Amino acid sequence: MRKASTLFFIVPIATLFLFSCAPRPRVSAPAGLILRAAPASSAAALATIPFRTELKVIETSTEKVKIEGIEAPWQKVSYEGKEGWVFSGFLTNDAALLENIEKCPSTHRVYGQECIPVWQYSLQSQGLVIPVDNDCGYRHLLKPDGTVDGFQPKGGCGSGPFRGGLGRWEIEGDRIRVNAPTSFCYDTGDPMMAQGEGVPFQRYFLSPRANGFVPMDEKGKPLTVCFVNCCA
Repeated sequence: MRKASTLFFIVPIATLFLFSCAPRPRVSAPAGLILRAAPASSAAALATIPFRTELKVIETSTEKVKIEGIEAPWQKVSYEGKEGWVFSGFLTNDAALLENIEKCPSTHRVYGQECIPVWQYSLQSQGLVIPVDNDCGYRHLLKPDGTVDGFQPKGGCGSGPFRGGLGRWEIEGDRIRVNAPTSFCYDTGDPMMAQGEGVPFQRYFLSPRANGFVPMDEKGKPLTVCFVNCCA
């Protein structure tokens, strides 16, 4: 009987030891991770936890949310005597990933295991909206899954129909290739010259700039939306 009771006592202790020795995750967000009062992005901020800080996880939420293209649950953690919630998508036990993040310059972000330009990170994690056709407000929505939709927001002279599945986009070197039909006017530097229905394109390219993206044709000539009387 003593041997049985001793064995019964040892097993839970061994299990507890394994859990207590599990590696604690570290913050992988370069600018730090916000500790919140509740598991929601809208909850009050309690503190900003610095990059690489090791955290003790107390609890994990049952539901997952998507932030910056990452789907993960919220976790309740302890930090400097405070308890709060952080998005676990910015926690990791991967030492190699932390090294990559630390070496990645401020003009880039780590996506998966790659250090990529910020514009590319935003495109792949959040998507991109591009004005096309004319200045009445029609847009192409480049979605993170590589597909392109079309829509015209409400306001001004009204809104147009939503058109899904127009085509696809892909990164081609230092630009984005958009395979979706639309029309543009050539950019001459004079907005009044960019009038009419424009030139139809089955594909166009987007070149990243400091203040956004410049649409171009296949030869690299800059394009712009055409000026028309939208309310006529």
